[in-house]
Formats: sequence, C-alpha cells, structure tokens
Amino acid sequence: MTKDGERRGVHKMYVNVVPHVNDEGRIDPLAVIWPDGRTFRIDEVLYRGEPGQMQKGAKTSLFRIRFGRKETNLYLERRQGSPALGTPGVDRWWVNIILLLRTSKP
Repeated sequence: MTKDGERRGVHKMYVNVVPHVNDEGRIDPLAVIWPDGRTFRIDEVLYRGEPGQMQKGAKTSLFRIRFGRKETNLYLERRQGSPALGTPGVDRWWVNIILLLRTSKP
C-alpha cells in the first residue's frame, strides 16, 4: 500500500516487438510497441536467458533490456503447436506492468 492509500498490482501485458533474427537463429529484440502505438527502441540487451521449463504449454525466455536509463524485463513466450490438430506454434512477447489500484477509504 502506498502512502496515498493505493495498492500496487502486477499485470502481464502482451506487447508487439520488432525482432532481429541472425543467421544462427538468435533473437534480439530491437523495439517494443505498446498497445497504444508508442514505440520504444531498445538500446541494449543486458541479459538473454535460455527458455525455462514447459509450463501450461509454453516455455518462456527472459530478456533484460535497457531503454535509455530504464532497465526492465521482457519475456518471450513460445507455445508449442500441435501437428496432430494442425495448430501452429505461437510466439508472444510480454512485460510486467505495475497498476495502481485505489482503495476506498472508510
């Protein structure tokens, strides 16, 4: 709870990303595009994690990135497709955002 009576909540928000894939298949995110259309160029990828264990049908990789002076985490979620069902795999990018939730005062 903040001093103004607000609670903070973390929310997973899917975003568009402009990626660069090199000839070895390594993915480097170049820019993040917010749902409202704002685009932020990534100045540096500070850390590139390997995909984690499969959870709920997806593996997630962590990218620690920098926009100017702001560092944040960007995640690449890779969902496996099902050849038997004819569904393709899906890659989605997301970030955690902090929401301020007002609480009613008694």
